[in-house]
Amino acid sequence: MAGASFSMPMDGLMRAVDAGISHAQRTQQLAEAIGEALVSSTHQRFEDQERPDGSKWEPSLRARNEGGVTLTDKGTLKKSIGYAASPAKVTIGTSMKYAAIHQRGGTIRGKKGKLKFPLPGGGFAQVDQVTIPERTYLGLSGEDVKEVREMMVQHMRQALLGG
Repeated sequence: MAGASFSMPMDGLMRAVDAGISHAQRTQQLAEAIGEALVSSTHQRFEDQERPDGSKWEPSLRARNEGGVTLTDKGTLKKSIGYAASPAKVTIGTSMKYAAIHQRGGTIRGKKGKLKFPLPGGGFAQVDQVTIPERTYLGLSGEDVKEVREMMVQHMRQALLGG
């Protein structure tokens, strides 16, 4: 090239870019592994009928009367639990409309008067409102925290040792 010029070697830059991409991929993999572990733990809470702190849920009327499992009539809520992962965060949850009332508890009122629902053993009941107790299923248990810490330590070891 005639006149003045400047050359910039690309090999060092490309190594840095490759290292950054590799780090982002490893971090994404870690986030996905954490997501899978936390979904599994949440599913176990449905089986154990307990909150992340280990305390038991109040049994539902249906579960008491029919010998079933609380929050698991058809299993739709449990099956809907999933995760979204990025290198920056992991979110565990569900898009089911009724999920929040079970997580936090609360009172449901009919939009147009009385609520009508089937009774165990047949028949229907009509009421002005129904209070749903809190049955927290989303959250971190002590075991979840330990497992995530171990996963992160392993991730850091691999990054430091080039594994």
